[in-house]
Amino acid sequence: RIPAIQGSGDASPLNGQVVTTEGVVSAVFPGLSGYYLQDDAGDGDVTSSDGIFVFAPGNSAVVGQRLRLTATVTEFNTVSELVSPNAVQVLGSGVTIAPTDIVLPEAFEGELERHEGMLVRITSPLTVSQNYFQGRYGQVTLSAEGRMEIPTNRYPAGSAEALALRDEN
Repeated sequence: RIPAIQGSGDASPLNGQVVTTEGVVSAVFPGLSGYYLQDDAGDGDVTSSDGIFVFAPGNSAVVGQRLRLTATVTEFNTVSELVSPNAVQVLGSGVTIAPTDIVLPEAFEGELERHEGMLVRITSPLTVSQNYFQGRYGQVTLSAEGRMEIPTNRYPAGSAEALALRDEN
């Protein structure tokens, strides 16, 4: 199952292994050459994620399909993925995944790892912190608890206060 593939740590305990799993397609991203697959039942363990990215260039997955597939587990840029999927079977369609509510900011660094690959809904108010990449990549940086400030706008560079604000940001 997907939670066993994700594991409870930063990397998959099955990295490099070929696995067969199933789940519901929660999002499709042609620009990323793949889709997200989520175990709709989950395992009840809040330390492991119920979702995973499937790298499948040219895929024909549709949101709401229940799929079974065989693929290789890998880590790409700190994200657990399934690559080179084969024997993909459509087991059903029209399945809905309920998003998991999350609150920002993180209580501790790395807390969001347990939601990696899952469909989530951020329930905290957010502030646009940067939109430089919006035109080129469609990317906007958001922050919780108001606007982030560049530490050296307020404190001398390298000071304890500037470093503390950088870490807080």
